[in-house]
Amino acid sequence: MAVNTQQMIEANELPMDRVREAYVNQGFRFIAYPGPEDLPSFFGGYRPDAVALKAGQNVAIQFMRSRMGQPGLSFEEISRLFVGQPDWRFVVRHGGADPQASSVPPLASEAAIRKQLKDLQDLGRKGQRRAAFVMGWSLLEAALHRVDEDTDHRPRKPGTVLESLARLGYLSPEREVQLRPLALLRNRIVHGDITAEPSVDELEVVFRAIDEALT
Repeated sequence: MAVNTQQMIEANELPMDRVREAYVNQGFRFIAYPGPEDLPSFFGGYRPDAVALKAGQNVAIQFMRSRMGQPGLSFEEISRLFVGQPDWRFVVRHGGADPQASSVPPLASEAAIRKQLKDLQDLGRKGQRRAAFVMGWSLLEAALHRVDEDTDHRPRKPGTVLESLARLGYLSPEREVQLRPLALLRNRIVHGDITAEPSVDELEVVFRAIDEALT
């Protein structure tokens, strides 16, 4: 199907303006349609619609509509570029003006979560335990989104994710107890403790919890 480029550009002008204003008001440097010189090397050939830059809080912004009908990386493949990059996060925007409110993610299928789980297991076997550990917690939250009809799918704290999964019967009490101290370890890694390193056994606890939450 042919893509009407002019309509696509017009449809994104207002969201881009509003998002730019909101980020700039919060002290970010905003670059629309950045070039290779504006991006770190781990982006490879990927070019987001915009980036918002602030020390330790950089954001790559992709508008959903601008990728319709375009070849290239999938959103899942783009997300993987940011594994192990604690100073960056990737968001998909449908419009709106609040840069601190993350876009509501689509519900992930069980098959999609299990595929990502397998990828993380492979990553852990390659020695990238920190990255696999942190991403594992995101899969636990994705599993919660699938089963909690009351949630609006906004980001939740790790402890809240555990409480909700246990309340709904998707985590055993024993598994929740195992995971509690690991939530603290996850927070240390995410918030810049470069000495924090999950063990093989601790990583396996998270992987088993994801499988349990999907069962």
